[in-house]
Amino acid sequence: MFFFLLQTEYGDIFKVTLEQISSSNTLTPSRSPLPCVSSMRDSYLLHQSLGTTCCTSSRHHALYQFQAIGDGDDVEASSATLMETEEGFQPVFFHPRGLKNLVLMPLFEEDSFQPVFFHPRGLKNLLPGVPLAVWTVKKNVGDEFDAFIVRKYATLVLSITGETVNIVSDGGYLDTTRSLTVLLLGDDSLMQLMEVEKHEMPGDVACLDIAPVPEGRQRSRFLTVGSYDNTIRILSLDPNDCMQISSVQNDGGAIGDKEDDPLSDEQYGYPKAEADRLYDLGKRRLQRNCENKLLPNTIVSIHAYRDRIYVGDIQESFQYCKYRQDENQLYIFSGDCVPRWLTASHHIDFDTMAGADKFGNVYFVRLPQDVSDNIEEDPTGSRKNWEKGKLNGAPNKEGIVQFHIGDAVTCLQKASLIPGGGECLIYGTVMGSLGTFLAFTSREDVDLFSHLEMHMRQEHPPLCGRDHTTFRSAYFPVKGINDGYLCEQFPTLPPDLQRKIADELNRTPGEIMKKLEEFRNKII
Repeated sequence: MFFFLLQTEYGDIFKVTLEQISSSNTLTPSRSPLPCVSSMRDSYLLHQSLGTTCCTSSRHHALYQFQAIGDGDDVEASSATLMETEEGFQPVFFHPRGLKNLVLMPLFEEDSFQPVFFHPRGLKNLLPGVPLAVWTVKKNVGDEFDAFIVRKYATLVLSITGETVNIVSDGGYLDTTRSLTVLLLGDDSLMQLMEVEKHEMPGDVACLDIAPVPEGRQRSRFLTVGSYDNTIRILSLDPNDCMQISSVQNDGGAIGDKEDDPLSDEQYGYPKAEADRLYDLGKRRLQRNCENKLLPNTIVSIHAYRDRIYVGDIQESFQYCKYRQDENQLYIFSGDCVPRWLTASHHIDFDTMAGADKFGNVYFVRLPQDVSDNIEEDPTGSRKNWEKGKLNGAPNKEGIVQFHIGDAVTCLQKASLIPGGGECLIYGTVMGSLGTFLAFTSREDVDLFSHLEMHMRQEHPPLCGRDHTTFRSAYFPVKGINDGYLCEQFPTLPPDLQRKIADELNRTPGEIMKKLEEFRNKII
């Protein structure tokens, strides 16, 4: 049995209970029945001052504690007995009342979890404005208790010292603007995401990029914005003139600029249709350096590393380009032999790119090491190794990973989700799902999960009867990856089947579960 507490806009709190039964309709091969929700009961609990949020806590506060959970003579309505008439469902009436199932507690007892209601009325005389959200954060990762309470409105920081809470101005947060969220990073750094100045652009924005932060500085100086009206704008990120336009470049070459300090000579690539262009940031203006117009269709992404540029085409996957500074030229030296409608991309390393297409496939392509070496070590300085036609040797690049997600992927990002955790590739889909790809670091783990996946395919087929390999190979044969979704279902198998699979792998069920948990802890 599960229940939720819901509060209406008038302050009335209801308890919604979900009743569950084991349904034979959910039987699967080698599995016991799964629980299903059979009905929902709604009972009136109490009336409380209107809250903006509620949570549970084990900290030392003067808050509310449950004495009962509403079981008894309370007014109740159930989906199983609710009467429906011609005019709709028959209403259920109740009389508002005060505290009956909750009592106000001066202090929390150790390890007791109790509901906390935050509402503005009780703090009206102490805190200015109406708080829209409240966060608690630690000062150091290893601390047992939180050290700050941060309120969303005009940001207000309160310090927690024992049982005393005080407003502070040196908590490390900027209190001149509204915070969107705050948290503590793994290296004991405080992060604050806040609202900043909004800048209206003359045209619709097609792309933007921020230059790398120079060594010894804390912020980048410029933001580059490309618009659909074929205009590039350089905006200052300096706090003294933040979001002010420093320079403008249109496709025809006309330049408008404002008086500014001399800029650095950083270079930007600008995607427009089939052309990949390289610009220089001079002292006063943008200058077109060179361009390549041999790209197949429309550029949707650009990644740069050293003298290589990785271009994502809207329907031709990735094209690898090389910038020859001595010739001031961009050359395409490798293209993908498989046409793909690209929806997301991320640079992995010098030879590798990760991408996703609109059909729900995630894939990795890599330039073979011998080809990469030949391109980098061309002793003659000639262009024969990379300039052999429009797409110039598409077979040069090979797919090393292919996996069908089943949902269109809209973003890819490489990151570590926990302090000290493994770096993984995170993906998000159009339906809101989040997932990760984590690289193996040993051949032993590859063999274990490959054989575990093989046994799970045989012993735990999908509910709808479709072959697992066929699904993961919906558009291209699955390659170079183990399905973590499938392996994670091993603990749900009956004990005798777990032992059978474990014996085949020369392991115990506990060892397999421990290995699954080990990999899970590397991610989250």
